[in-house]
Amino acid sequence: MKKQLQLQLIRMTAACAAAAALTFALSQAAFAENIYLIRDGEEVLVHTTKLTDPEAVLADAGVSLAEADSYEVTESGGAIDVTVQRCQAVALQDGTEKSTLSTYCQTVGELLDQQGIVLGAMDTVTPGRSSAVTEGMTIQINRVWQEEALEEGKLPFETLRYEDDSLPAGEERVLSEGEKGTVRRTVTKTYKNGYLVDSQVTQETVLQEPVAQVVLCGTKEAPAPRKSSSGTVQADENGKTITTASGDVISYSRKMSVTATAYSCEGYTGTTATGTTARYGAIAVDPTVIPYGTRMYIVSDDGAYIYGYATAEDCGGAIKGNIIDLYFDTIAECYEFGRRSCTVYILD
Repeated sequence: MKKQLQLQLIRMTAACAAAAALTFALSQAAFAENIYLIRDGEEVLVHTTKLTDPEAVLADAGVSLAEADSYEVTESGGAIDVTVQRCQAVALQDGTEKSTLSTYCQTVGELLDQQGIVLGAMDTVTPGRSSAVTEGMTIQINRVWQEEALEEGKLPFETLRYEDDSLPAGEERVLSEGEKGTVRRTVTKTYKNGYLVDSQVTQETVLQEPVAQVVLCGTKEAPAPRKSSSGTVQADENGKTITTASGDVISYSRKMSVTATAYSCEGYTGTTATGTTARYGAIAVDPTVIPYGTRMYIVSDDGAYIYGYATAEDCGGAIKGNIIDLYFDTIAECYEFGRRSCTVYILD
């Protein structure tokens, strides 16, 4: 009987000890705190709390989530990792195509891989693949490629000029026409987003050489002008001849009464409307009245000037109708001549 009582007492003591241990364990669990490692982009936060719900933990740590944001929970080394995934809205310009994306990707490279976007050897992306994705950013992809093309073009010919003392000074005559050559070129063209941005000739083959133009340039000096105060030119209207002071007899087909002015290119080399060099004897006319190339002999009606031989080679805005403009070597001679009535003998 005594042994049974002792055994019962031992069992009660053990039960009380177990109950006490359980009570202690429960009290310890009630006061235990969890360690959370919160990763939000580049920010890492260590947070200790008794809370166990991840969203409550984030709120307790002051980390707010937008409607489209999410998180991922993992356990590692006694700490609980909570990785926040921010949904970013970005603009993507791929060549000429533009779109707006929502993504949880951390870098531009991850985004391109997620979208299945492959860059060619010459393509570029801005910002670079390692750049962080941020809200509202624009990712620009430039599509660049090259093409080769064969093109044919013309080669200019050169002009060879030779002096000819049988032609009047300033007059030119084409002895043989020039011909342009032909060339074939290999051209490398670079395109960016569909637009041509560069073109380089990488090879050139001459198919036909150009032929030079040959031009004869007159060097024969024109007769020196004569100035007379007594008007020594005698005209025979019946025989249509004029006799100069030196006794030369010149035949003419008709004569005209004109008003003559004077101009000069003193200080520079002028070019006439017919392409010859402006000089004494090359005068300006109205080509509808006196055609270009007409040779003539000019005398002032007051007998003060014998301009002499001249050729119609130039024109002018004020030279209309029976008005001619005589070329002189100097501006002083132009002022001296002024504006005079003259007779023009059109030579045969």
